[in-house]
Amino acid sequence: MARLQQSPGLMAPARSQLIETAKSVIDGYNKFTNQDILAPRSPTCMHIILPTCAGIPPCNNEPFTVVLDQFLPLFLKIFVLTIDEDEIVVDEAARKVVFHAKSTGESVAGPYRNEYDE
Repeated sequence: MARLQQSPGLMAPARSQLIETAKSVIDGYNKFTNQDILAPRSPTCMHIILPTCAGIPPCNNEPFTVVLDQFLPLFLKIFVLTIDEDEIVVDEAARKVVFHAKSTGESVAGPYRNEYDE
């Protein structure tokens, strides 16, 4: 989950803008490079890796790049994230978008499948 913090004095973005930003996050994961995954993230973006019992603290872009450097080589194929457009929830004032995503791919250990609530 990536969480953006709103800067004081900024107006909340429109629903369509928030959805487009969420889609750009998905596009970055589909391209599966550090640069593409980080591209839509603001400097204040915080990435939270769940479950919390994994012991990975929330991190900004710099430490998240280290996580990506360790994670990306574990996959042989780019995995595709998809969302159900009808289930997107947008809170414009809080600048939050929640969606259900699924991924599939091929890891060094074999087939990979996962689901996310972002």
